[in-house]
Amino acid sequence: MSGSQLQAEPGLSLSNIPEQGDITQPGPNKKAFLPFGTEQPLYLPLLEGRVIRLIELLPGVQNDPVSIRIFITELHHAPEYDAISYVWGDPSKTVPITCNGRQMNATLNLNDAFKSVRLADRPKIVWADAVCVNQQNVFERSHHVAFMGEIYRHAEKVLVCMGKDADGDAEDVVSLVHDISEMISKYKSISDMPVLRANDPLYGDPRWKAVATLHRLPWFTRAWVLQEVGIAKDPRVLYGPVEFPYRDLIRLAMWTMRCAPSLDPIAGVSFYSVHADWMDWSDNWRDTATYPGENLVDLLNHARWLSCSDPRDHIYSLLGHPLARSEGGSGSGLIIDPDYTKDHMDVWFDLAVLLLAKHGIRILSPVEHNDDNLAVDYPSWVPWCWPEEYTMCTLGAYYGFYYAADGGISVPPSAKQPAVDGNRQLHVQGITLDSVKDVFVFTLDDLAASPDKLRSMASTQPSAQPNYALRSVWQHVQELVARSETFYGTDWLIAFSLTIIAGITAYECAEDDIAQHRRDFAAYFHLWLQGVFGPNSPEFETTHSTLMHWKKGGGGDAHEGESKETGKPGERDDDSGGDPEKFYVDMKLMIEGRSFFFTEKGYFGVGSCIAKPGDRVCVLFGAKCPFLLREWSAGTGVGTERRYKLLQDAYIHKLMRGEAMERFKMGEVAEETFVIC
Repeated sequence: MSGSQLQAEPGLSLSNIPEQGDITQPGPNKKAFLPFGTEQPLYLPLLEGRVIRLIELLPGVQNDPVSIRIFITELHHAPEYDAISYVWGDPSKTVPITCNGRQMNATLNLNDAFKSVRLADRPKIVWADAVCVNQQNVFERSHHVAFMGEIYRHAEKVLVCMGKDADGDAEDVVSLVHDISEMISKYKSISDMPVLRANDPLYGDPRWKAVATLHRLPWFTRAWVLQEVGIAKDPRVLYGPVEFPYRDLIRLAMWTMRCAPSLDPIAGVSFYSVHADWMDWSDNWRDTATYPGENLVDLLNHARWLSCSDPRDHIYSLLGHPLARSEGGSGSGLIIDPDYTKDHMDVWFDLAVLLLAKHGIRILSPVEHNDDNLAVDYPSWVPWCWPEEYTMCTLGAYYGFYYAADGGISVPPSAKQPAVDGNRQLHVQGITLDSVKDVFVFTLDDLAASPDKLRSMASTQPSAQPNYALRSVWQHVQELVARSETFYGTDWLIAFSLTIIAGITAYECAEDDIAQHRRDFAAYFHLWLQGVFGPNSPEFETTHSTLMHWKKGGGGDAHEGESKETGKPGERDDDSGGDPEKFYVDMKLMIEGRSFFFTEKGYFGVGSCIAKPGDRVCVLFGAKCPFLLREWSAGTGVGTERRYKLLQDAYIHKLMRGEAMERFKMGEVAEETFVIC
């Protein structure tokens, strides 16, 4: 809802385009809408009630130029209309269309959307945000965005204009969506369906290529579309020459994520989970939700990476969800009133204060920074406010993770609640446990270290080694173990293996099946050692026996005299029963945008990519994960307080299940107030 889609010819302003006559849309309630007089401007301000503009899209075929007329109506007495969901596109690339008898420019995407939905033999009434809301009037934008959900809810259909079928395989998408829908209909729910075996012939269906092409279209990355289709009575996909139900497509997506996990490496099919998890925006959405206990923090967190040209729309685009209404107290009944006159950083701060009162310090977990953002004079504890995103998965904010660093103690002994002072500083209670000693930031090469790439490296041994931070981490671990300087004693290897996946496999606790975790890690790390050090290197030989012994349930040190299991270049270590691809996916999910750090007391952790020696390791009352804080200003006298910047939450092995609070109960550490600026 920002920018301008329609651009007048040079010398022609959108504010003075005359109406060229009454519209011809048939219907029993002709008085429900008001045509413009011939001298009226196109965009009279619509700032009260539920008065909207609709478009009469005149008939046309194929390459006929687009011609539209705009009229005003009251939403609840409007003629039947369809709403258009599309990607705005590049505002500099336009084509001429006719609006109210005068020529103006529309973006290529808007022009294509009009052509894809118009009828050949009669006018069609539609709503499109770029035309029906005066994008140049911030007051009108603010007013209309507050009830945008109602506009989509009242539409007969929401037409999802995906664009042209460039590869000519849209029919393959339709037929596969139909076939999978038929298969799903035979079960009570997708969760009851079996997971495909690796050799299932369905993986080889050539139609998956067409689905992979579809889900990579930019529509799926747009923030506003969640509301546009989630709230719709009947969302329909228009893709090239075909039309099919949008919700059938999303059920296919849900099925691929639950039952066909190998479609990503095999066919490149990997849908964004935010569309599946938040498909239903009706008042009864919890009845069909994957995680019915989720709240507005979860929705904001899942949608944080979606794109919009106005940063305020990261919030405003979600206000149509029932969660944004039920938690609100503003005049509109929303948690926050849309206001395009307000700076977006102020909007984020206001929302953070409201969410803090409702959900406590769980809202701190999505916070992440780079060095430049951290230095800005803005509260470091406010989540989601910066455009940069580094991590693929948040830790403490994710609904399903097992973490409980606070041991369930949400209220500290002092009974002090989190509070924001007049300087926008957050006062919160917690304990200091440790400090960061050494940091290794994961690289793009670490993220690319797939089993297939490692096998290739083991076979070819390239002269130029990738820049693996994990190699430095592993060598540092070996040095600490040799000096007995880790917290974990002989359990150092299990600590290392769990830390690099943050204790999570397939979004579940890896320790729930520790034997399988050992096998998966051993299968992957066997390949990693071969690829990084070489199958005949001393490093591989030294570590391999330890790894094979540990895989079978031993400690981190192999018994003397135990025979070594050998591995040849490229071998998958299939006899282990481990899945190296699975471990790689788990690891990649957690290390992207993070660093591996070691603490002064010998703990292993993954956390902020800007962590540095001296950063504090703290557990805050009411938080699922430890946090890294950086001292920003020391107290300089009576009445002054030490202040901190919040870096990010972290996974620290053996501090995720309330261990820190046991030390607190024993009096080893004391409650303190952290002032986060």
